Amino acid sequence: MSLFFFFFLISSLALITAIILVFSTKGRIGKREQVLKDFADKINGKLTRGFWNFSRNLAVDVEGQHIVFESYSRSRDFGTFDTSTLIGSAVQNHLFVHSSYNLQRSFELQLTPKKQAGMQIVLQATKGSQMLVGHNILDARFNMTTTDEAFAKSILLDEKILPLALSAITDQTNFYIGPNRNRFGMASSTEGMIGLHETEVPLAVERLEQLRDVVVAVAKKL
Repeated sequence: MSLFFFFFLISSLALITAIILVFSTKGRIGKREQVLKDFADKINGKLTRGFWNFSRNLAVDVEGQHIVFESYSRSRDFGTFDTSTLIGSAVQNHLFVHSSYNLQRSFELQLTPKKQAGMQIVLQATKGSQMLVGHNILDARFNMTTTDEAFAKSILLDEKILPLALSAITDQTNFYIGPNRNRFGMASSTEGMIGLHETEVPLAVERLEQLRDVVVAVAKKL
């Protein structure tokens, strides 16, 4: 077998696998889009299509806070050139809920699920130390990294935020608060971001409402 034919065969298998993955997830993506549409209809919102990641986006304005829901699919090995790994990959559904706020202090907080150790998608590169939240359930499920322990605890243990977080944040959810960063990793000095990113969590209108309420409650605290 010539080297050219070998690479042609590998490339063809990768292409066929990618096509199969797209069609195999078509129904799942449709269901998620339907939930977003139902939520949009309920709040008189409108779905749009993202250009870069082909996401379905829904913008919501609540109590002065502009919140964006992005639902998209991505290969677990997206962006790599290892065809042997690509053949063994699978398409995953993602949800990214984010909102900006006026950055008035230098602060970062990252909650990372312990069950995702080694394969989580970290929203931002948080500079800080890992420590305990001080709540049994949160400490059992998440690792917390922050630059300000006292302020982080005042947010997560707030009497309004805590019950919302416990009901909305799953073992697949990464939660970030801190400076917004551009694609080159440079942090803004004026704009902050509240972000929740999760993988393969079923969507429901009630759950989207919970995530919306978490962002609004946190924004008020900041």
